[in-house]
Amino acid sequence: MKKTLAVALLAALAFAATAPAVPTENLGVRALPAPGKVQVDGKVDDWDLTGGIFACDDPETQRDQFAVWFHLMYDARNLYILARWIDPTPLANPGRHHRRPRLPGRLSPGPHRHRA
Repeated sequence: MKKTLAVALLAALAFAATAPAVPTENLGVRALPAPGKVQVDGKVDDWDLTGGIFACDDPETQRDQFAVWFHLMYDARNLYILARWIDPTPLANPGRHHRRPRLPGRLSPGPHRHRA
């Protein structure tokens, strides 16, 4: 019995060591009203960053190297989308494209509602 338990414990530890990473799962993102006039200039000082979502393929080991924060804001005329990439060498990782944060999912306005 002890031998069976020891083998089962070793098998469980081996499986845990080789288990695949679990990417972040975001089921939605909030589009916040712009706090004022938005300048499309690459700076984020006029953005409300409180409603952002974090996306990473492997947050256990890559959160500080290969990840992205997404933010959405709107005003009366526009929807603004900001992606803040975390990458030590952006656009310069030849042969390592698989390490980039993937963009799983899609943007959707939600359930289609028809008004009569």
